[in-house]
Parts: sequence; C-alpha cells; structure tokens
Amino acid sequence: MAPIVHKYYSAEFRAGAVALYCSDPALTYAQVARDLGLITARELHLFFSPGREEAEWVAERADTNEHQLALLLMLKSYQRMGCFPKREEIPDMVVDFVRRAVDLPEGTTVTYASERTAEQHRALVRRHQAWLTAQARYQFGTTEPGQIN
Repeated sequence: MAPIVHKYYSAEFRAGAVALYCSDPALTYAQVARDLGLITARELHLFFSPGREEAEWVAERADTNEHQLALLLMLKSYQRMGCFPKREEIPDMVVDFVRRAVDLPEGTTVTYASERTAEQHRALVRRHQAWLTAQARYQFGTTEPGQIN
C-alpha cells in the first residue's frame, strides 16, 4: 500500500479548520475536510488507489511517466466522477498519492505535449470503462459477451 500523503498546514489554517468544525455540532471531520478542499486518507485509498491491472493497462498505453500519471488520474477521476476534471481541479494530494501508488519518480508532473494526446487518453478511458461495464453485464447475464450497450 502506498504511504499516506501528509501535508503540513499553517497554524492559522488549522485554527480556521477547528473553528469551522466547532461552529456546527452536526459537522463531521470528513465534511469539514471536504469544505476545505481536503481529502481523507480513506477517500484516497477507496477512490484513487490504482489496482495492479489498472497500472498495467496504463503502462501499456502511455509512453512517458508524465503520460502514465495523467492517464491514471483521468481513469480514476472518470471512475469516481464520470467526467474528466481539468488538472487544476485535481488536488495535489491526489496527484501525489497516485504517483506514489505506482512508484513514479518524485517530481513527475501531469503534462501533455499536445491536446491530441489528452483527447486520445480520454477516448481510451471511455472505451475501457465501457468494456468493463459490458463485462460486468455479461457476468450477470444481462448481455452477450463483447456486446457494449
């Protein structure tokens, strides 16, 4: 399992987080973290941990470390949200977590040399997810093998 990403926040930020938490007794730590744009360790592992098969699938299709990281982030984001967020919308905590999970070198960034590559990666992710959905439907007897609806 990849190490948890720890960030160090200023005393002012922490004080603001505590004040927000204390301002409403109905709030949970997770709700406050989301309000502050943070992701819990549980959410990181649950939604952004790439499986071995996913990491292999990405490695076969991306030619650089940067493209591998970008494609993995596209895949995990699409699985979680059903869309492709802009890079600046993906928290650095998630980028670092995914990078470490697949042992990419420190300093690997999400970079595309061209928009065409990004478009190709989005198409790859959509096809991959459609294939997984078709396989699941077949397992449960709702479609024929290889049929994608």
